[in-house]
Amino acid sequence: MPADLIDFGIERSRHEHFFGREDVHAAIDRHLDGVGASGRWVLVTCGPGMGKSALLSRWLDVQEQRGHRAPHHFLRRDVMD
Repeated sequence: MPADLIDFGIERSRHEHFFGREDVHAAIDRHLDGVGASGRWVLVTCGPGMGKSALLSRWLDVQEQRGHRAPHHFLRRDVMD
């Protein structure tokens, strides 16, 4: 991995056992795969412990299983770098 890329492997590994929310995954797919979707972003917000990182980690896993690499970034309230 190039040195300038952030490795979110630790964050993603915290959510290996996730299931459900296929409706949300389908909505993300529709938004990001739609006509003219180039450059679209998804920002997931809600309170602490609601499953934002788990949801997106699972979505990224599915995308990678399909052979797609989606650009992504995880933000953590207590991590400034």
